[in-house]
Amino acid sequence: MRARLIGLGSIYIAAIFLTYLALGAGLLVTADLFIRDHIPARFMAVLAIALGLWMLKDYFLPEAGLRLQAPAIVGKWVRESVRKMTVPTLIAAGFLIGLCTVPCSGAVYLAALALLSAQPTMAAFGYLVLYNLMFIVPLVAVLLAVSARPALNKLAHWNLHHKEWVRLALGSLVVLMGLAILATV
Repeated sequence: MRARLIGLGSIYIAAIFLTYLALGAGLLVTADLFIRDHIPARFMAVLAIALGLWMLKDYFLPEAGLRLQAPAIVGKWVRESVRKMTVPTLIAAGFLIGLCTVPCSGAVYLAALALLSAQPTMAAFGYLVLYNLMFIVPLVAVLLAVSARPALNKLAHWNLHHKEWVRLALGSLVVLMGLAILATV
């Protein structure tokens, strides 16, 4: 059962990886068209700052306005689909979750893309692949952890008690990265 869970989870993670890689590559190619004036880097840095501030708003004022999170209906659909555990549903779930988590993790991603957009195209793409591999390392670690029941219980307990602190840390980091990018381009 553990090997099956790891195999199917790997398919899901690969779909997320490919979704983010395709989005990032598309944004880099688009950014390459405007690179002379650093417009994409500046735009993405400002967008990253806005999303980081939104994350901070969610921490300090959680009841004010919309929260930066995937829609609940997507989570429900994914849970139902994953119960079936077929390869097509896992790929579709990974693709949809990849798209729907862009608002959540997109701030950091945009900040990274802003930095990469100043690099030559092939180097930027290489760094993008590396970034996306590093992005899925925690997913692989979580997959391995949840395939062992005691670790799953500890991880769920930790997440329940620390998710808002993670939101605060990520929001602060993204705002600082965006400001640093604006100061250097």
